[in-house]
Amino acid sequence: MMKTSVVAILGLVTFAAAVGGQQPPQRPMSPEGSAQVQVLGKWVKPERPTFALGREQYTGGKWIEITYGRPLQRQRDLFGSGTNYGKAINDVGTATLPPPPVWRAGANVSTRLKSEVNLAFGAKTVPPGEYTVFIDLVKPTEWTLIISRWGAQTRYDPNNKDALWGAYGYTPDKDVARVSMKVETLPFAVDELTWTFLDMTPDSGRVAIMWGKTMASAPFKASAPAAPSGQGAAPAPQGGGGGGPAPLLVPNPHYASVHMTVDVNAPVDRVWARVGKYCDIGEWGGFGGCTIVSGTDGEVGVVRSIGSEIMVAKTQYSYTYAQPVRTSGFYNMYHGTLEARALSPTTTQLHYTLFFDNSNLADDAARETDVTNRRTRFTGMLQNMKVLAEGGTLPARGGRQVALR
Repeated sequence: MMKTSVVAILGLVTFAAAVGGQQPPQRPMSPEGSAQVQVLGKWVKPERPTFALGREQYTGGKWIEITYGRPLQRQRDLFGSGTNYGKAINDVGTATLPPPPVWRAGANVSTRLKSEVNLAFGAKTVPPGEYTVFIDLVKPTEWTLIISRWGAQTRYDPNNKDALWGAYGYTPDKDVARVSMKVETLPFAVDELTWTFLDMTPDSGRVAIMWGKTMASAPFKASAPAAPSGQGAAPAPQGGGGGGPAPLLVPNPHYASVHMTVDVNAPVDRVWARVGKYCDIGEWGGFGGCTIVSGTDGEVGVVRSIGSEIMVAKTQYSYTYAQPVRTSGFYNMYHGTLEARALSPTTTQLHYTLFFDNSNLADDAARETDVTNRRTRFTGMLQNMKVLAEGGTLPARGGRQVALR
């Protein structure tokens, strides 16, 4: 009996020690956070009072949301000073991963802006969609808010060239807007980085970030996106009713056209048979494959898997395609035309023409870089077509895809 009691007591002591030794789950150094606001709605009195403040109901509102990581100051010097201002907070680099030129304005996953409305920052309008947010810490009194079409990685992947982890690998070619921010010194210190919305009215306010004793903000005005044709839009007035077309979704487009050619030592019919089928792009474009998603191959209206591109026009030796409007991001009206022209019975000239709107880029220098990059990329594709049409083969590229937009 004594032996049984001792064993039981030892068992209880062991259990208590095990329970007492358990540690609570470790908290993240920088918790996830979000800031939301609704605009363009109104309060109405329902038939039955609600339990909301004021007993009214808010209807028709559209959401704006910022999701971000929330690092804590923990008594650190956040921004530095002098020539080192902003360098530490932009993240450290390594021998193979240089420090980014801008701040992720948060922690971990890139800060994201999701909006259901047009957001006008001065003369620049950001259409509804999802964007990545950065801040350029120029100097203590000069911050620039950057709204970009870069995607956000949920885990760092150096092979993903279409999305970023934080701000590593940031380049300005995907900028939609750059906005000067008002930088202020707070009379108190905010320990946990905070994004918020200030001075809100039904259709305007300020987006602001606070950390330590610094707050930076940018005013914006919200407006509803234009209704798609035939979906809620008012009918056009008839017979001189004084109306007009709806406002442009992009008020100040900047259209660009890039035309490229290559001569091929083969007759036009043989050239087109080798590189002119709608899914031949999978080979000469370096995609490693292409399939017809819908429609009849070679006919107007066919859709291919590359970019979900739709054939919108064709002739015997040419076709034109367009990319569809997507639910988020800037729509650049991208169109491409591939054409083969006979120079002689035995030679052909291939033409590739791109048309797009690059008004979302920051300035003329960024737009010029964009055009140069596209010209280089598609000239390479024309050279691939020449090799194939003249009977050659292309080296293996490991299935690496080329972004066409």
